[in-house]
Amino acid sequence: MPTPTFQRLSPEQFASLLQKFPFQRRINAVHMHHTWRPNRQQFRGHASIVAMWEFHTRTNGWSDIAQHITIDPEGMIWLGRNWNLPPASASGHNGNRTAGPFMFEMVGDFDAGPGHDSFDGAQRETALKVIALVQQRFGLEPGTLRFHNMMGPKTCPGSSIDFQEVLRGVAAAREALQAPRELEAAAPRSPFPEEEDLAVQQAIRGLQRVTDLGSESAEADHVCAEDHLEPLGRETSLATGPQALQRGSGLDAAALAALRPHLVNLRAGKFSSEGEMTSTPEEVDAIFEQHLPRWMAQHGDAPARIVFFAHGGLVSESSGLQIAQRHVGWWLANGVYPIYFLWETGFFETIAQLLGRATGGARGLTDFSDFLIETAARALQGPRIWGGMKWSAERASDAPSPGGPIGGAYYVAQQLKKFCDRHGNRVELHAAGHSAGS
Repeated sequence: MPTPTFQRLSPEQFASLLQKFPFQRRINAVHMHHTWRPNRQQFRGHASIVAMWEFHTRTNGWSDIAQHITIDPEGMIWLGRNWNLPPASASGHNGNRTAGPFMFEMVGDFDAGPGHDSFDGAQRETALKVIALVQQRFGLEPGTLRFHNMMGPKTCPGSSIDFQEVLRGVAAAREALQAPRELEAAAPRSPFPEEEDLAVQQAIRGLQRVTDLGSESAEADHVCAEDHLEPLGRETSLATGPQALQRGSGLDAAALAALRPHLVNLRAGKFSSEGEMTSTPEEVDAIFEQHLPRWMAQHGDAPARIVFFAHGGLVSESSGLQIAQRHVGWWLANGVYPIYFLWETGFFETIAQLLGRATGGARGLTDFSDFLIETAARALQGPRIWGGMKWSAERASDAPSPGGPIGGAYYVAQQLKKFCDRHGNRVELHAAGHSAGS
């Protein structure tokens, strides 16, 4: 089975997914675990989730990662096993395809004693909310919560966590979920609701990647003592070849031309001269010397509100263009001039940039063979691919140096300074970043 990509959701996105997921299995309990290893300090984001998946599938021989979700130290939620399949939670307590528990894992070592993690903060708040939401969704009583140590000779989810105290916290979370509907109606709504729908549909598809337990034993018992620190990096099958690399945005020439006054495209931090949308210093000059002044003139004496947007990590140029195309009209309709940074951080683009660095900055690394991609992915692994994105962001802020190109974001900042000097207090600046783009 190819190594999956595990989606990370906010508690609010989890609540939406919980309502929309096509459950065919009745949930009758909630099982609570901790990872033990990695603890909070050792957690490396997606790389650690993949490492758990690899241990569970390749060492334990299970069909998928044991848990339905994992709650990280920041209180965010990583999706895991198909919610329509029983978990590998505790022998004799996993249920079956018809009914059984919903299992979640918390990243951390919550056993009592010095040097251990504390069950607190955003992670605790999310854990209580998850329990309350699942119980509410299936009409369960608070007492349907089960700690791992109640089903076997384990300390999991940690000897420092008091069951009765957690039940009190869950009761408070359930009460908060019953807040008046007027408050819900007054809550801010996303200006791009179609993207929320896309995220939910993507999550549902990801959760359903495994639909058969295969040879997995119904008595599978989760073990918290695995070494989950880094992916094993072996036997990883990637979608490669020309079809995987040709990921055009689908936008025609007219649509791309309409977006140009709102885009700055960077590759490895410098202005991009390749791909669907190129950027040059002269085109940035045109934004601040032509397009923005013309837009301001159309709005009379109103404040010139400008928003800079940077998309998240592992987003390709084509996906970044699609995001901008969906957003720009909404900003303009609400009196805001948007400027989007595309910084070409898709998986293949990031590998190409890392390989380009390794070969002295050679360009044209687009004709990958399967062997090259798989070898690069195994050698670089998740942390280095993420590091490649951080490197790209750092290069965008490079000041000019003798004989070296200027960072694209640095150049934009220079031109923005001149623009603000010309227009004084009339300019309002805003910035929005998603995930790595922040």
